[in-house]
Amino acid sequence: VKGVDDYASMEEVLSRRFRRVKSGEVKKPDLVLVDGGVGQLRVAVKLRDSMGLDFRVFSIAKREEVVYTDEGEEVKTVDHPQLFRFFTSLRDEAHRFALSYGRKARNMAMTASLLEGIKGIGSKRKGLLEKLYPDLKELARVTPEELSRIGIPRKVAEEVVRRAKELEFNQVLQELPPASEGNLGER
Repeated sequence: VKGVDDYASMEEVLSRRFRRVKSGEVKKPDLVLVDGGVGQLRVAVKLRDSMGLDFRVFSIAKREEVVYTDEGEEVKTVDHPQLFRFFTSLRDEAHRFALSYGRKARNMAMTASLLEGIKGIGSKRKGLLEKLYPDLKELARVTPEELSRIGIPRKVAEEVVRRAKELEFNQVLQELPPASEGNLGER
């Protein structure tokens, strides 16, 4: 999928999953719950039908707190406290998982790019560092002495630590809310 296209991304992910269901690689679900509204539901139902699969598909829209079914029903979960808690906890867990997965993938990519171009870091040392310190924060907190103990030459270890701290600092800066005249210096 090129660019940001929620429907195309959902179709890509669901088509992979549905192909695995169709081939028998994974068990057929009773229900597929997609995050989104009617548009996301339509994508999932169209894909399910085009593959000749037989299971229910619902979607849950966050702002409206509505569950849409593949039979055209709308269930306002706020009118049903137990459903509300159930569906919102499912959606919130899916969001938490997606965000943590994205963070982990970005962290691993940053760690890998951090190690690129450092003289003395070849594929073996890079693999070792990525295995021992998969999180950029861990690598930023290690000392050159610790890296030396695992076989990284002192000068190379100092450069790794310096770059990790610099990258972590830049990452923290990017996560800060933008400063505006209205919030500078106010308490």
